[in-house]
Amino acid sequence: MEKLKLLSKKLKSRLKSLKTKRPPNPQPTPKNLILQRLNSDIFLYLKQFLTPTSTTCLALTCKSLITILGCNHWRSLSLTSSTRSYKKELFSFLLLLESDDPDLITCRDCLILHKGDRNHYLPIAQVPRRKQECFFREFINGAYLYIHPYFYYGVFQMAMKKYRMGGDYQPFLDLLQFNGQPRLTDTFPSKTSAVARIINGCMIVRVQEDIFIPTRMELEHILKFYLPICPHKSLSGRDEDLDLPNGQLHRPQIHKSKLDTTFSKMKRCYSCGMEYEILIQLFEGVGWVIRVVKWMDVGEGRWPGDQGWWKYLGPRYCIHGPFPPALRQIASDDLAYHGPEIQSRKGSIARRFQGAGVGKHVMVVREEMEELRALVRLRSEPMITPYYQTTNSKPKLEISSDTPFLGKKS
Repeated sequence: MEKLKLLSKKLKSRLKSLKTKRPPNPQPTPKNLILQRLNSDIFLYLKQFLTPTSTTCLALTCKSLITILGCNHWRSLSLTSSTRSYKKELFSFLLLLESDDPDLITCRDCLILHKGDRNHYLPIAQVPRRKQECFFREFINGAYLYIHPYFYYGVFQMAMKKYRMGGDYQPFLDLLQFNGQPRLTDTFPSKTSAVARIINGCMIVRVQEDIFIPTRMELEHILKFYLPICPHKSLSGRDEDLDLPNGQLHRPQIHKSKLDTTFSKMKRCYSCGMEYEILIQLFEGVGWVIRVVKWMDVGEGRWPGDQGWWKYLGPRYCIHGPFPPALRQIASDDLAYHGPEIQSRKGSIARRFQGAGVGKHVMVVREEMEELRALVRLRSEPMITPYYQTTNSKPKLEISSDTPFLGKKS
C-alpha cells in the first residue's frame, strides 16, 4: 500500500513538471543569426526605401526585427484604410504568403486567403455562391455568358496552382467541365457543354452551345437574334464576321431547299483571341439548330490581372481592385474597350486542344435535336397549379400568374 502511494506521488509530481515545463526556444537559422548581428540602425535606414509589403515580410523573418521595425507598416495593410493603394499592398503581401502553400489562394475581392476546398465551389451551390463578394465581379462581367455558367476564377486558380506544384488538380478541373442538360431560356431551348484541359502550363476551355429554333422562322430572321460569342462579337447583325455565304443567309426559301446546313469558317476575335465556329443545321419540318463552338486560352491563373483571363470579360473587369494604374487606365478608357489586337494565328488554340480534329464540323444528330424540341412542347403546355379558395373548401384549378413563359393573364 505504501508503495502505491509513493508511486502515485511520483506520477503527480512528474505530470506537474510536464505542465509547467516550457518547450525549448527554436534555434535560429544561420540566416537569422546574420540578421541579428547587424546593427538596428541599418534596418531602420532600409525601412525608408521599402514598401509596406517588403517591410512586413522582412519583419516576419525573426523576432528581433519585429522589435526593431515596429508595427507601423501593418497599418498600411489594414482593411480599415480608405485609400486605394492599401488594396494593392495587401494583395501583394497575400500573394507572397500563399506562394509556397498548395492549399491556399488569394482572393482579389475578399482580400483574404481562401483554402482550396472543392466543396466550396460545387455547381449545386451556384446561385447562393454567386451572391458572395468573391464571385460577384466575374458574374456581373459575364463569365457565365462568355465562358460558361460554372466557370469560377477561384476554381481555375486552384487547379492551375495544384498543377504547377505537382498536386492533384483533377478534382478542381472536373468542376470546370460539364455536359449540361437542355434548359429553357427567355427565347429558345439551349444546351451547353464544356471541356477544360491544361496544356503546356495553360488552361484551354472548349465550350459548345446548341440552340433550337422552330422551323416557322427563316434563317435571315434567326441571325438577327442576340447570341453573344465574346464581349466583342455576337451573332446578331454580323454576317460578315461569321463569314457565312450571303446567298445562304438571305434566301427566304432556304428551309425549303436542299441546302439544309450552313457552316462558318474558323473565326477569331482580334480583341480577345477567342476562336469560334458556327453551324446552322435544318431538320426538315421540325426546326433549326444553331451550334456555336468556342475555344479559349484562359492563361496560367497566377493572378486576375493576367490578360489571358480578363480579356474574355473585357477590360472593365480591372476598373476596381488591386491592379496597376496601367490596367485601370485601359479599363477606364472607352476607346480601348476592344483592347490591343491579340497576336496569335487563327486556329492555334483549337489545334492545341484537339489536334487534327480542327476543321471537321460535328453535325447535330437527331437525338440531340429531339432533347431540345421536347422543351418547346413543355413550354407550349401551361402548368396547372392547385389554388384553394379560403371561402370554399373545394379545390379549384387555375393557371398561376407566376408560371414561367405565360406572362400576365388577360
